[in-house]
Amino acid sequence: SKHILIYYQNAGGMNSFVNDYRLAVSDSCFDIIVLSETWLDSRTLSSQVFGSHYEVFRCDRNPDNSKKSTGGGVLVAVRLGLKARVVENDSWKCLEQVWVSIELGDRTLFLCALYIPPDRIGENGLIETHCGSVFTVMETAAPVDDLFILGDFNLSGISWQPSHNGFLYPDPSRSTLSASAIRLLDNYSAATLVQINHVVNENNRSLDLCFVSCRDHLPLIGTAPCELVKVVPHHPPLVIAVENKLARDFIKFPAVVHDFSKADHRSIADVLATIDWGNTLDSNDIERAALTFSHVLSYVIDRHVPKRTLNTNSRPPWQTSELQKMKTVKRAALRKFTKYRTPSLRSIYLRINYEYQRASRHCFLQYQRSIELKCKRQPKSFWKYVNEQRKESGLPSSMELNGKTASCPQEICQLFATKFASVFSDEQIHCLFRLSLSSGVFPSCWKVANMFPVHKKGRKRDANNYRGITALCAISKLFEIVVMDPLLSHCKHLISNDQHGFTSGRSTNTNLLCFTSYITDSMTAHDQTDAIYTDLSAAFDKLNHDIAIAKLDRLGVCGNLLRWFGSYLTDRYLTVVIGDCRSNSFQATSGIPQGSHLGPLIFLLYFNDVHFVIEGPRLSFADDLKIFLQIKSIADCMYLQHQLDNFANWCSANRMVVNPAKCSMITFSRKKQPIVFIYSLLDTEIDRVSHIKDLGVILDSQLNFKQHVSYTINKASIALGFIFRVAKNFSDIHCLKSLYCSLVRSTMEYCSAVWSPAYNNGAERIESVQRRFLRFALRKLPWRDPFRLPSYESRCQLIDLELLRTRRDINRALFIADVLQGRVDCSSILEQINLNVRPRALRNSVMLRLPLFRTNYAFYGALIGMQRVFNTV
Repeated sequence: SKHILIYYQNAGGMNSFVNDYRLAVSDSCFDIIVLSETWLDSRTLSSQVFGSHYEVFRCDRNPDNSKKSTGGGVLVAVRLGLKARVVENDSWKCLEQVWVSIELGDRTLFLCALYIPPDRIGENGLIETHCGSVFTVMETAAPVDDLFILGDFNLSGISWQPSHNGFLYPDPSRSTLSASAIRLLDNYSAATLVQINHVVNENNRSLDLCFVSCRDHLPLIGTAPCELVKVVPHHPPLVIAVENKLARDFIKFPAVVHDFSKADHRSIADVLATIDWGNTLDSNDIERAALTFSHVLSYVIDRHVPKRTLNTNSRPPWQTSELQKMKTVKRAALRKFTKYRTPSLRSIYLRINYEYQRASRHCFLQYQRSIELKCKRQPKSFWKYVNEQRKESGLPSSMELNGKTASCPQEICQLFATKFASVFSDEQIHCLFRLSLSSGVFPSCWKVANMFPVHKKGRKRDANNYRGITALCAISKLFEIVVMDPLLSHCKHLISNDQHGFTSGRSTNTNLLCFTSYITDSMTAHDQTDAIYTDLSAAFDKLNHDIAIAKLDRLGVCGNLLRWFGSYLTDRYLTVVIGDCRSNSFQATSGIPQGSHLGPLIFLLYFNDVHFVIEGPRLSFADDLKIFLQIKSIADCMYLQHQLDNFANWCSANRMVVNPAKCSMITFSRKKQPIVFIYSLLDTEIDRVSHIKDLGVILDSQLNFKQHVSYTINKASIALGFIFRVAKNFSDIHCLKSLYCSLVRSTMEYCSAVWSPAYNNGAERIESVQRRFLRFALRKLPWRDPFRLPSYESRCQLIDLELLRTRRDINRALFIADVLQGRVDCSSILEQINLNVRPRALRNSVMLRLPLFRTNYAFYGALIGMQRVFNTV
């Protein structure tokens, strides 16, 4: 295309129109969409609004850029195929703006979306910061590059008059200019930026302005023929046409794959059974034998598994071929109107657009209805649709790593390879397995794997915020299961009881119950508990192979089996794969194979002896270790500090990297003046906090869980809001209930045995989330009196939902039953449960004997409360 089209509008809030925007965006002919006053926050993902066809750059309102909690916000959405990247600077965080650079062949377009609230237009600091960002961008731009600044400036006092060259300037006789407005315009003039928006609102004013680089040929700008979604008073939408000489570069993906769902399994089994594996496989060389087996298996798969072409169609799933034809006509009408801008062409476009929107809305509703029906018939397809709405799709078009930027797929692939490599410190199958174990060699072809980057948290464009997930050979994983069971049987009794990760019968529940019971006992004794939460950097990737083999040797693994483990861990090669691009292979010089069966067990054995180095109380979940102690005096604090030093020495000896900056310390106490001691790790003072998230549960210094209840309710409300948006047109109560139980109720029941509120206020707040869901789910029932609904309990029974407090009590009672029956393997919890054994049978005897307590927090402790509920069942 010779031009790219930019759509701009002050959106006036998007939260209530997410589905409308998604439908409009999928139908739009615009290459770039710029919106101000979005009113979005972290609860609304960009993919929910723009799907997978745009890369979205957002700056939502937050405490850094506004004292207000709602409103504001800007975004720039760039259609895929245009190479775009964000331009950022920490000093710009006080602004509601976002800068994006977009490659246009012979030049780069630097586009800024800006919103200046009416109450901040007079702030000199805000204006200076924005102008500073303009000059910073100019310093990086080439002379031929263009700058565009689009946004709502709220400069209603300025009346613009045209000049002979088409630029607009303030009319001094009809304008009211504040000092900050003068400073802003002066800086724009110094940056050779001119205002080109001549479109005025009903008050003959221009609130939305467009400043561009001064050129001989200005971009075409005018009123959009119609709004994207809704009419916003005083803010007419704009369309800007910018010349583009860049051929669109879309990322290509593999077109043909095996369709294993249609494989001829009988023929595959017959072919494999007729092969003389004894003569086919080399009985002396495991490397050649494994390669031969892999080649034979690949040949059989190619012969008996059909292939299919992947659907690379980028059209929305509800768009029919007829709708696509209408969209083509609509796009042509828009471009013709943008070029000539006559009233007749606008009328033609509006008519075509109206017909298209009506047809598109009908197709979208039909599509959502089909998705709703799949909840029972094809649940996999239904949940695929739901999960696509819950997460951002794809990788950004440009990535950064330590100041280096990659903007094409192959460069991004190699950039991730650099990042992942830096975290490492320098009768058929039976024959293969037996030969591998007897020779002490794990085949090299099974140690080559593909790695895929997965976003953890933080900026998506920073490669440091990604972790690698490997796809291992299926045969090697099967082999690992064969080896793991006897190794686990041999070593299970050696694994510390304080390790609750990757261990059957233990979980985050058992870890937190042990910890909170210790704290409650300390509070009951009117003492405090100091706890230090440690942090290891990339512990699974930093595991030293030589040390791991030495520890296995001390555990009794020897001979060929020990050599086999050495071969299993070393000489592994990884390749980062993104789409159809592959990086250069790199060696994993340390760490355990990710996604393997043996890896977690090897890590537990490697990490296990840290529990014997630390003499005091400690608990761990995989590599998450906390060290704590009941504090009666300064001497106890010094003893705890000594245990921290032991931990640091162990990390040094075992080549583990401890990160003191991410370690935290918290004092659990109800005393008015607890003992305050400064703990340090590697000569770095550990931060003292008033609350901490421990395995997903927020623990506060008084252990009342009020903060966690609020956190849980907020998280559940966000998930419930997602359901309200994605299921707005759903009417099947079974489908809505499935969404609620999977996304919302599961959130409110995570580790609820630990934090279940004993006070009515907290229990009612949690129950209110389910009340809101019931109102939504039953909104279409023909109630006799909609203002006088049946009781909450009756409505729960109507769709077979239990009260949340009832479910928490049942789960707590079942947990005690699991402990007594051995399904929960935690001796420290079992020893706190006392069976009520009486010399003779009594009519009203209870199974568990509970001690007497002098304080409420001891009486309502998690473990005691669970036993009390168990007695009432």
